[in-house]
Amino acid sequence: MPIADRLFFRRLVQILEAKRNKHLNGLVRQHFPKGKTDFTKVTQAELDEVERMLNHRPRKRLDWHSPAKAFNGGKPLN
Repeated sequence: MPIADRLFFRRLVQILEAKRNKHLNGLVRQHFPKGKTDFTKVTQAELDEVERMLNHRPRKRLDWHSPAKAFNGGKPLN
């Protein structure tokens, strides 16, 4: 594969990853609004609950499985 093709492909992957990260940050901000959340007052239990909710939320790119289920080889996590 010529170097120009490799660079183009690498850049495309970076763009797609950036879009996914931006989307996930938006989902996190639904629970912890920017400018309104004092993270010194957020408990570990609150963070764990948001993490659990996001990891069990079905994703189109995972054929409507949750990341937790996909990570565990198709078996749901408790």
